[in-house]
Amino acid sequence: FSLLLWIAVTTAPATVLAGQPNQPIERRIDAAIAEAYNWIESHRATLEDGGLTDIIDEGVAFRFFREHARTASQREHFSRLFTDQLASLNELAEFEAWARRPSKPLIEHYHLVLAVHLSKTAGLSCPLSAVIAEQAQRALATLIFDSPTVRLTTAVFLSRLDGKGVPDLAALLSRSMIEQLNRQPMVLPAPGATDRLVNTATWWLYALVHELVALTDFGRLPVSPWLAERRDAVVEVLVEAVTWASEQRNHDLLAEAAVTLYFLGEPLRPQVRKALDMLLADQKPDGSWGTSTVSTRRNKERHTVLTATAALLAYRAWRQSGG
Repeated sequence: FSLLLWIAVTTAPATVLAGQPNQPIERRIDAAIAEAYNWIESHRATLEDGGLTDIIDEGVAFRFFREHARTASQREHFSRLFTDQLASLNELAEFEAWARRPSKPLIEHYHLVLAVHLSKTAGLSCPLSAVIAEQAQRALATLIFDSPTVRLTTAVFLSRLDGKGVPDLAALLSRSMIEQLNRQPMVLPAPGATDRLVNTATWWLYALVHELVALTDFGRLPVSPWLAERRDAVVEVLVEAVTWASEQRNHDLLAEAAVTLYFLGEPLRPQVRKALDMLLADQKPDGSWGTSTVSTRRNKERHTVLTATAALLAYRAWRQSGG
């Protein structure tokens, strides 16, 4: 019993194919979401396909899908998937070995701390939480030359575990991409720019998005006073990023920037609507958005499907609320 069939049964509009441009936009969005759900159901992350980081990313997605479910049945389904995902992760010997390995880069501590945070929000007790928190605290104190974004996001999620031994968040915020943007506006490369300029801007934007995601806990927390003071500069570049990414057919970055605007409570702007219509039209017949050319993951499709699905859920919510 596929997830696509389940969605079709519980939401009749989803039986219309997303690729039929003459159908009402709401029905096309529903259909595209259903097709994406089916791809996710058919391509679940495993140790062999995607590894532990993809398993954690799926957990993030299931929580978002649960919170944006259309019916009580869908909400229960994704709630169960979210809880089961974290419960299974905590039981993996590979996860324990990863957590206990003494030497690892800070980005790995970030993913481990995020996993514990997700377990906590799922109502689960992670048996490795003390080990993961202690190692992350030590890494933040010793790995001082790592990316400001990785340092900030690791510390933010760590602070939500028990609040103990966390570095000075104010100092980390002062070195963040958000603060850099607040001091000096970012100009995205014009068409025809060199690959080096495009790649630098792309990863800069990903860093900005991840900081905002951490500070809002994927849209679950209100904008803080510190972030509110810098909101205009952040929103301006995110709106530009949505258009910029759509012109490059970078579906993953487009989706992340759009969802982040949604997390910030921004209205649906015409530029974002146009980019999301393109995202909708570019979905492949199998429910994916094809192979990502910028992904560093082993699986080059999954992350884009997860983020694009979230973007379409945000698009639906925006439209239902009048933008």
